[in-house]
Amino acid sequence: MNIEVKRKTFSKILVAIHESSKSADKAVDYATRIAQDYNAILVVLYVVRTQSNLDTVNLPSHVRIISWQDF
Repeated sequence: MNIEVKRKTFSKILVAIHESSKSADKAVDYATRIAQDYNAILVVLYVVRTQSNLDTVNLPSHVRIISWQDF
């Protein structure tokens, strides 16, 4: 009897880290290993809290600001 076993896979993995997170390095290392194992895209979301008005800041085109009002 020939049984085919399908392995569950990930195509994208998101790891979110906060500027004060002490375990950020471990989380990114772990997510990197999983992404490599599954040949997945790894997205790292770096969360920064600010009281600044970011409307006046020139951010690179790949940076997107998401605020609570977006939800």
